[in-house]
Amino acid sequence: MVQSLDGFVVISADDWEREQETLHVLQSKNLMQQIADSLETHTRGLRL
Repeated sequence: MVQSLDGFVVISADDWEREQETLHVLQSKNLMQQIADSLETHTRGLRL
């Protein structure tokens, strides 16, 4: 749940942790490449 209070955003600890994990993945070229490679492999597998 997100609530705005005078320029502040209040989010739960679970939401904060999830956002931090997402940012970590998005900022990691290595992890993003692994995701791209996995998606390509999966897509090729669906064509067989």
